[in-house]
Amino acid sequence: MSAHADTHRPISYRIRRRATASFDELLFERRFGLETSGPCGSESIRWRLLGRTLRHEDLAPHDVFLDVGCGKGRGVFEAARLHSFQRVVGFDLSPELVAVAQRNIDRNIHRLRCQRVELHTADAATWPVPDDVTVILVYNPFGGGTFEASLARMLESLDRRPRQLRLIY
Repeated sequence: MSAHADTHRPISYRIRRRATASFDELLFERRFGLETSGPCGSESIRWRLLGRTLRHEDLAPHDVFLDVGCGKGRGVFEAARLHSFQRVVGFDLSPELVAVAQRNIDRNIHRLRCQRVELHTADAATWPVPDDVTVILVYNPFGGGTFEASLARMLESLDRRPRQLRLIY
């Protein structure tokens, strides 16, 4: 739901929604000892969203998850924690954010269903999407020309190896 559509809802709904989001931030950050919120230049996926978006019965053991513009790794962490992917991959342009994401994964590796997590520092405009990726998360990491180039990398991967590909945007 867009922020604009939210303005047509009663104020009590908007307050409750913001309070729930804030509580989730605190709960997950503290529960897992994570650093995924705060200023990082891009918006983080909301906690619980991947759990509602990706159902276990829709995934197979060969599925590979990719978080484009992973930031501090919230999407990578959730994907690896909730699902038994063959592997989970994330990348971001910022080496500092990738380092935070790696610390978050290292701190919680024992809690993850998918133990094979890879994090890379890369530019979405030029990074080649691996040909085994079947689920891609793109949660507002960039726009314009970078977004177009990133989509082109996804299509190139599909051309090299045709397969079912889910895009979560």
